[in-house]
Amino acid sequence: MSERSQRVRSSSADNLPALAVVPFATGFDVPHYLGVALAEKLINKIGNQNSGIAVVAARDSTLALARRGLEPRAIGAALHTDFVLTGALYRKRKQARIRAAMMRTADGSELWIEDFLLETDSIAALASELATRVAVRLHGPHFVIRFRLEQFHESHVAEAAELHHRAHHEWHSLERHRMQDATDLLSRAIELDPSFVGARVCFANLCVAQSFYGFVSPQIAATMIRKKAAADDAPPDVLLPALGWISFHVDHDLTSALRAFARAAHLPPDSWRCRNRNTLAVSRHRFDEALDGLQQGIAADPYSSWLRARRAWVLHLAGQAGASVDQVRENLEMFSGENGILAYAAIILAYNGETAEAVELARGLADRSPHYDVASAVLAYALACAGRPSEAIALLDRLQWLGRERYALRSFNAAAYLALGEPERAMEELRASLESRCPWFFQTLADPRLAPLRTRPDFREMLATLSRMESEAAGAGLQ
Repeated sequence: MSERSQRVRSSSADNLPALAVVPFATGFDVPHYLGVALAEKLINKIGNQNSGIAVVAARDSTLALARRGLEPRAIGAALHTDFVLTGALYRKRKQARIRAAMMRTADGSELWIEDFLLETDSIAALASELATRVAVRLHGPHFVIRFRLEQFHESHVAEAAELHHRAHHEWHSLERHRMQDATDLLSRAIELDPSFVGARVCFANLCVAQSFYGFVSPQIAATMIRKKAAADDAPPDVLLPALGWISFHVDHDLTSALRAFARAAHLPPDSWRCRNRNTLAVSRHRFDEALDGLQQGIAADPYSSWLRARRAWVLHLAGQAGASVDQVRENLEMFSGENGILAYAAIILAYNGETAEAVELARGLADRSPHYDVASAVLAYALACAGRPSEAIALLDRLQWLGRERYALRSFNAAAYLALGEPERAMEELRASLESRCPWFFQTLADPRLAPLRTRPDFREMLATLSRMESEAAGAGLQ
């Protein structure tokens, strides 16, 4: 048994079987995203800490391997699971048919196949029924099911669920216009069913994501979250990490942020809660804490490109140049075409003198994602480091022009201007980032690429903003 397999098994006191749930194929006229949505619902249901059915492989790793085109058995082998669940989804009018199959990862043998029809097209109801059948197959007919069957009898609730699935698919494209479409879909879902907490959480996470990508200003993202997702007097705990993000990055209130995260500490592990906590730790320059969390995340979710890309970035910010380059090399070998992988790799390689490769990676990212401001800023930095100032300046001028037309993320521009020998322009970009409440701002202050600015009084005053927040939190007994 592999070391990782041992870790997966030991995570369950009951020594439950380890299971990978791969996206379901879809029949004619059934959108592809519904097959992914069904797999995600199953992962949540079967992998729930209280279900007692199985230890389920992490969603991000499973989907990442599926996107590479790996066969189900290969996915199970890569994630060191005992079994793999796969199948196909067909829908016609208000009926749905599922063909499900479970195989043993070790030899690829099919343990069971079921083909059944349900008088519903609700993904939640289908997932509940399929989870029940999986539980019986793994543990026998007397196994007690601990989750309820979800049915939607009102048309507006069913429509809200469908909108949520569509939005979830659109916003994970990480494309500006598709993410904006997802915002509209989720907004409509919340209007149809205000009690739909899943849509509200997804809406909040989407607003945070758009802010990090530079597609929406942080102030607008905060307003949208507060008005649409967290309009209650007492919003559900699952929204607290997003509200904590607002408190820190937009309100510059670390005390409230820490209280929000503390109140959410009892919630089960979740990709976005991990991201928000990691962002807070890195923005506070608590790199050891951030790295520990990332390492734990990678152990549980080994093929998450975000976790691995982020680890390279945090190592870079912590001044561990050799380790950051090693992580970049590992990331590039494991993944291709992921925005975060390419962006961090180009920054780190350019900073460490490998400018030709950095330019190539950044160019590929910018060509593929022309509306992603960070890509242009990273390419400008790589070109400046490579001794190609005229090309770098042209990119930065374009970003300045775009910033007059719409919100533009400017934190990464500072390093490019400094590499061009323009420290005053670099400081202008940092001041603009502080004013706009850019979620990258406090991380940027730790960037070793900006080391020449650290003796300046205006730069030290920016660091003092963070110090004041830390002092206020300490005075309130929070760390």
